[in-house]
Amino acid sequence: MPDGPKDARAWLRSFLSAGNFSFTYRERLHQARQFKRVFGRARRSSSTMFTLLRRKNQVGFPRLGMVVAKRNARRAVDRNTIKRMIRESFRTRKAGLEASDYVVILKRPVGAVPRDHLRQQLTGLWEECTER
Repeated sequence: MPDGPKDARAWLRSFLSAGNFSFTYRERLHQARQFKRVFGRARRSSSTMFTLLRRKNQVGFPRLGMVVAKRNARRAVDRNTIKRMIRESFRTRKAGLEASDYVVILKRPVGAVPRDHLRQQLTGLWEECTER
């Protein structure tokens, strides 16, 4: 166990570097031109609820963008929950992904679809990316 604030910070840094599960600003797609680049010529994977687009990038690490339309998730709570699920699935699998830009699109209304079902579909899409 660490013996003070400096030791605690060093211990935390060593713990986090064991597996980088963070999701930082630089790992996100922010600008419209970044999204347009992916939409322009992307490889596509689909499930019943999501479409995953990907295109190689030159930055050397995977980045994520999300499109969760209001017509598919009416309430802000639902949109935020879905975005949280997408970020979490990306964050835990990014170490196995190639250096590409990924855009996850919710393509159907969520309605009463169980969250476990959505998580399984996201897992399947990420696995499909690592297989190709």
